[in-house]
Amino acid sequence: MGLKLYDLVAGSRLLHLSRYYSAQESVELFPTLARKGKDRTLKGTVVYYDGHMNDSRVNVGLACTAALAGAAVLNHAEVISFLKDEGRDRIIDAHIRDNLTGKEFDTYAKVVVNAAGPFCDSVRKMADKDAKPMICPSSGVHIMLPDYYSPEGMGLIIPKTKDGLVVFMLPWFTTITMLPEPNEDEIEFILDAICDYLNVKKNLKSGE
Repeated sequence: MGLKLYDLVAGSRLLHLSRYYSAQESVELFPTLARKGKDRTLKGTVVYYDGHMNDSRVNVGLACTAALAGAAVLNHAEVISFLKDEGRDRIIDAHIRDNLTGKEFDTYAKVVVNAAGPFCDSVRKMADKDAKPMICPSSGVHIMLPDYYSPEGMGLIIPKTKDGLVVFMLPWFTTITMLPEPNEDEIEFILDAICDYLNVKKNLKSGE
């Protein structure tokens, strides 16, 4: 029902209708899918379609679009303090550091928007040291597996693991970048979570 609502919300932009596949059809579509796992047997699957995006490129595109509309854009910079209009207790200035050059400067604005994502609480505390946290952060771990774990163009979603979490195995394109690395416990958790659903257990457990 949820996926049919998903189809409905997509409207004219829907890629394809979601549909149910029997256990036999599922294994034919997804050969590495296990028919049996711990205390469970494959009864069928539901396939739905979605798109993906490169979020870093979206951010760059947003910044370029803003610049074309007349905005002054500065990348690789951070706010390190605020200045308030004491009479109205309103932020009128942000003190900024350019992390590429180390240069610091002030910028004035009628309105300051805190769009710092998971770091917004630290920005709020710059404005009000007594501000109570409003973010409950959680981390997502990503690992790369060989392409033979899933058919081309298809992935796998485990909506609820034994720990009540969600695991996605999705086809993706990527390059190696300087990003935080997951620890071994997190890698083992992901491998253990999908191991019970695939028939390539030897490679999964070895992490190859």
